[in-house]
Amino acid sequence: MRIRRQKNYRRIMRFYRIAFDIQETFHVLVDGTFITHALQHKVHVKQQLPKILGGRSTPMVTGCTLAELRKLGPRALGAAIIAKGYYKIKCNCGEAVSASECIREQVQHSGNQRRFIVASQDLELVKELRKIPGVPVLRLHGPVPQLEEPSTESRTAAEVGQDRKLKPSDWEKPRLPKLQAKEAAVVAEAAKPKKRKGPKGPNPLSCRKPKKKKQLDSRSRNFLGLRFLSLRVLKGSGRDEWAPEPKQRSWQSKPVQSQ
Repeated sequence: MRIRRQKNYRRIMRFYRIAFDIQETFHVLVDGTFITHALQHKVHVKQQLPKILGGRSTPMVTGCTLAELRKLGPRALGAAIIAKGYYKIKCNCGEAVSASECIREQVQHSGNQRRFIVASQDLELVKELRKIPGVPVLRLHGPVPQLEEPSTESRTAAEVGQDRKLKPSDWEKPRLPKLQAKEAAVVAEAAKPKKRKGPKGPNPLSCRKPKKKKQLDSRSRNFLGLRFLSLRVLKGSGRDEWAPEPKQRSWQSKPVQSQ
């Protein structure tokens, strides 16, 4: 059962976090009835609040709550000592009023803009708080804490806020025609048939580079021309064009001496 309760607490706090922006650190407004009941059942409020709400939390009391506990005398002495250790909120009450009326004024006057979570055992106060959207209510059933489900008013306000988020705001409405025109142009551009590309050429990185022809200089060109002429002359004389010319030896050039 404890695991199931923790899941329910996380689900409820997720609803208030998304719909009404109630974020950590949680501000828990405690009255005298809740402190007295917790003291009777030996529930340490400061230790249990982070476990119930799933994050850092600060218990708070108003000046009217402290004044009411002091008026009760010895019956509420322990609760007054505990409440004195909580964070004190300055209330705008001129004279000290009842704690329930002071808490109702703190929550109802501003529409719970300070994001309070109210912990109380006062049934009349709890009924009044259920009519205010966005106010989580924490109660004690014996020693077991219970975070109440969101009221009908809170769920209705959350649905209205969600619908408001989906609709364009006032500063966005003048820009809607331009955005719609841009979107229509993008759709029209996407609807046009794409041109088919022709066959691609070979990859230049995979092709062999063509070899450049060597240019002959004038000296090499003259040598080749003379060689070609000598071959033509040899061909006209009937000799083998590739045969080398006979060399005249020294003994053939000298005249033969008679003895």
